[in-house]
Amino acid sequence: MDVSIILVSYNTKDLTRDCINSIYKYTKDVEFEIFVLTAQPI
Repeated sequence: MDVSIILVSYNTKDLTRDCINSIYKYTKDVEFEIFVLTAQPI
């Protein structure tokens, strides 16, 4: 694994989806993993 990507989101489904799509589209020759954390207000 070359890199781990951690996305923290709260009520941003469309933005999160676009971000993940962009990572897959523009990341070449790098092995990566994506973690999506949904933040909840305390």
